[in-house]
Amino acid sequence: MQYSLIIPIYNEENTLPQLLDDLQSVDQDAQIIIIDDGSIDATDTILKNASGIDIMTLENNQGKGAAIRAGLEKVEKDLVIIMDGDLEVCVDDIPTLLQHFEENNNSTAVVGVRWTGDQKGPFSINGLGNKFLNACFNSLFSTSFTDIFCCFKAMPTDLIRSFELKSLGFGIETEIMAHITAKNIPCQEVNIRYNRRDSKQGKKLQIYDGWDILFTMLKFKWKTK
Repeated sequence: MQYSLIIPIYNEENTLPQLLDDLQSVDQDAQIIIIDDGSIDATDTILKNASGIDIMTLENNQGKGAAIRAGLEKVEKDLVIIMDGDLEVCVDDIPTLLQHFEENNNSTAVVGVRWTGDQKGPFSINGLGNKFLNACFNSLFSTSFTDIFCCFKAMPTDLIRSFELKSLGFGIETEIMAHITAKNIPCQEVNIRYNRRDSKQGKKLQIYDGWDILFTMLKFKWKTK
């Protein structure tokens, strides 16, 4: 199945070489789009040596949501897969998402789930915050999702474009899932491998981003009443 792979990145000079190497295993028919969200490290220099990839560079750091929205404008395939470029999730899990997508007649959304089995790992503030905000989402929207914030999602291009996404930051994951819920789109959760990193290793999500995520939930819920 042909698909477009959207990968937003910001200051990933340490992980980018490995990511580019991993992407060599991706289907040759896939369109790979990497959006550099205004990095100020060596990310731009590394990307200049990448081949077979559509590179987009935002003039300044606008946020994960802005990068994903920019990538959507360049998508050419009928299916979109969104994944982070920080190596927390694995390119090798793309076939798993595609398999579940095809099993549902290409009409559903497929999202990864990180918090299962040995993927739970040690306690972390980010992990606790994820679970708390996930519970808030389920309560607000009467759903039972396990991990709405997972950075690995697949869905038809026409569907995600119909959402007319507005979020600039980390609230983009919440907004996508809220649209899926509001439109009653079948959504299947799939266990994926997860290599969690912390702020010392380059983790970008901060505690204050939780407020943006919560605000996105409440704003969407209020608009759909």
